[in-house]
Amino acid sequence: MTPATRTTLRQLCSLGLPGPLLLPSLLPVLRAWVPADHGAFFYCDERGSITNFYPERMLPHEAMARYHDRHNDTQFRAQYQQRLAAEKPTSRRSVTAAERASAYYQEVLAPLGVEHFCMRWCGTRVWRWGSSVCTGGPSSRRFRTRTKPR
Repeated sequence: MTPATRTTLRQLCSLGLPGPLLLPSLLPVLRAWVPADHGAFFYCDERGSITNFYPERMLPHEAMARYHDRHNDTQFRAQYQQRLAAEKPTSRRSVTAAERASAYYQEVLAPLGVEHFCMRWCGTRVWRWGSSVCTGGPSSRRFRTRTKPR
């Protein structure tokens, strides 16, 4: 992270703004820190259902309606709960060959050009209230674990 990115991130987070006002400015800064094509942030309830979602890119209206009807409480919640149970707050993964054959990939990920994910849950060990997600497309490099100290 560059000193300018660190300063901007610190300044944005100390403003005390609510999510809807903060996130449009915060997501590009996160992408400067974690090189990615797109970013998003979502708040979840204790079951893992999305209660608020702030993406830089959205599916067309009809596709978003199908997403909520077909995928929100199945695919997303299962993966979100797995990430919360993990020892580390950050996880990285790429779409698998099996996932490419799924309706979720065809209807949600492929239209957005998503192939790689870097996710981090936010909150405390007691209450994890959301997650930031950076995504990369087919021509992007996979997210990797950083090996050098900052």
